[in-house]
Amino acid sequence: MPVAKHFPGHGLTSVDSTAPCRIRPRRSTTWSAASSCRSGAVLAAGCPAVLVAHVRYRALDPELPGSLSPAVVTGLLRRHLGFDGFVLSDDLEMAAVAGTWGVADAARRFLGAGGDLALICRSEEYRSQALATIEREIERGALDPAPAARRRRAIRRLIDAAGRRRTSR
Repeated sequence: MPVAKHFPGHGLTSVDSTAPCRIRPRRSTTWSAASSCRSGAVLAAGCPAVLVAHVRYRALDPELPGSLSPAVVTGLLRRHLGFDGFVLSDDLEMAAVAGTWGVADAARRFLGAGGDLALICRSEEYRSQALATIEREIERGALDPAPAARRRRAIRRLIDAAGRRRTSR
């Protein structure tokens, strides 16, 4: 299954997202029109999933990296670019987010920003902590459970598309 990554782009960054600091653009604090055109073209071609990077563009969100930002995930990707497919985070154990927000809080923030699947790729302990945090936030009303229906639809579309690809070979 194709996944477009790393939205909104790593083109202007000067540091690796595995580094223990927030990502900042090297030359500019703006997300370029060229990045928008490239992302729009990939999405228009029918890419079913997008992985959001731990890149912070101050023009898009002055405080949060794209992976945790409602302005990036919901505002730019979903509303502005019209993407209604499946949105994954980059690995939330990367120091770019884990070192500042912690893995569980980063997962909560990603889902709250409009993402579908918070990737925690190595630690079972971190996955358990994130799940407990998300369940607690839903119970107290701080995290809306309604997007779960959209997530299920997105997952179903991915599974259906993968099945069609396998049978058409």
